[in-house]
Amino acid sequence: ERGIAAELYHEQSKFDKQFKYAEKKQVPYVVIIGSTELTEGTCIIKNIVKKATIATTTMFLKIISLLLCNGCDFLNINNPP
Repeated sequence: ERGIAAELYHEQSKFDKQFKYAEKKQVPYVVIIGSTELTEGTCIIKNIVKKATIATTTMFLKIISLLLCNGCDFLNINNPP
């Protein structure tokens, strides 16, 4: 409905290769969920354009906030307009 595309990286490889792939495809945000994040119920959101990273405390709430804030400042993700 909002036209938000999502893609899962197709192979196991180092983060550097995955980030280069995202940059090549002009993906603005990357969500990282590793074994630690799964255990803790968190995720890491990386803004590829601004080279900024946020470690979240509640995975799904932060992802939804990011996707729904439609252009809000990345560093102000806790308070979308």
